[in-house]
Amino acid sequence: MDHSILLSKLPAYGICNRELEWLKYYLFNRKQYVEYDKVDSAVYPVKCGVPQASVLGPLLFLLHINDIVLEITKCKMLLYADDMVIFYSDSDPNA
Repeated sequence: MDHSILLSKLPAYGICNRELEWLKYYLFNRKQYVEYDKVDSAVYPVKCGVPQASVLGPLLFLLHINDIVLEITKCKMLLYADDMVIFYSDSDPNA
């Protein structure tokens, strides 16, 4: 998930000012590396996604995808937690 897109959606949910600045810091100042067989990789900035196994991760993900039903209009969707089912039917078999 793109951090900038997520942050642009948060004011619609009332997350702004200090809270929005805190979330910017939370998302944009993360780094990651891999350790394998006692050898560490280089450290790289995390440019997308939310921290796994975090308390905020699932909530931020849901806020990010919550408006998907407004964007995809030619099919029906069911959203539940982090799952989505898309239904589409057409009388034309070549559609």
